[in-house]
Amino acid sequence: MSEVGDQVAVNCPACSPTIETLHEVLTSNGDTTVRCLECQHVHRAKIETHPPTREVRTVVSQAGDSITTTIDVPDDAVFSVGQEFVVETDEAVFSVELTDIEGVDGARHDQLDIGDTATLWTRDIGNVAVPVTIHPPKRSERTSRSTTMHVPGDRMFEIGTEETIGDEPVSIFGILLRDDRGERKLNDPGERAIASDIDRLYVRSQRRVPREPW
Repeated sequence: MSEVGDQVAVNCPACSPTIETLHEVLTSNGDTTVRCLECQHVHRAKIETHPPTREVRTVVSQAGDSITTTIDVPDDAVFSVGQEFVVETDEAVFSVELTDIEGVDGARHDQLDIGDTATLWTRDIGNVAVPVTIHPPKRSERTSRSTTMHVPGDRMFEIGTEETIGDEPVSIFGILLRDDRGERKLNDPGERAIASDIDRLYVRSQRRVPREPW
């Protein structure tokens, strides 16, 4: 709240109705009375107040790399693991999920007030890398192999549906979820998960295998 004698930037109806100019606060009870320092006009003004904020160290993990930055948060903020928010850095703007909270005591917590928080550990969920195990077609002697799909974090995968990895058609038969997502393995047709919740996809190649001659 502005106090008597403070200087604030507001529009002046007499000399600057569209551009803010400096004013001196004369009274702060109810509607604030101010005096324009340009033309000395006295008038009432609505002064918007913003809650105090503080910086908190934040680490963003993305595809094996990490970026350390700071974010401004309200002074009364409470953090909980699983929260999603936006982190702006010089490199990019990230949509992130809070995965761990490090307190000033050095311990890890699931929930913590800003005053007790040292570092927020987050992961980028805007674009994620999904590990994939590709099983060979049935009747094939080839072995399984691994690859990685880079997809938006909200991309949905469903058991029993077909995808294309590179130029190879595959069918999803298993989804391993991250260990913080409760049930770990999805196997039944129709079960689904978004990419940011997935630890690994299990698929089977749908390439045709030449039949052996009689």
